[in-house]
Amino acid sequence: MTDRNISRRPLTELQQAILDFISDKGSATSEEIREGLRTRHPLKDSSVRTLLRRLEARGYVSHRVEGTDVVLHVEQIGELFDVPVTVTLQYADRKPVDVLIRVTERSVDRRVPLEGVLRGIEVSKDDGTMAEIVKS
Repeated sequence: MTDRNISRRPLTELQQAILDFISDKGSATSEEIREGLRTRHPLKDSSVRTLLRRLEARGYVSHRVEGTDVVLHVEQIGELFDVPVTVTLQYADRKPVDVLIRVTERSVDRRVPLEGVLRGIEVSKDDGTMAEIVKS
């Protein structure tokens, strides 16, 4: 397919719906688009990202990266206590950063913006806690 064919094809109803949604909001993440179109167009996240890549290739949209977060998910097992958990984020190009999470419920999520390339994560060893690290 040539550039001429890609740029001159008419937009599909779904592509137009995505552009309308972005236009109404000014800007949007792929997740916001997916949620906003869910009632008329139930889509998987990967489908939205594919559609956005195609619209970008045709010059209709552009994207930018605004950083990456790590979500620290901490669960207490057994009896419930007010437990502080220290999570150390180890970066490739800087000193480690300690994040203190107060675990006052059975399960706590804490979103932390990354400050560089993450090399590793260490969780304080505490008999009453278990930590699961999820990159978002």
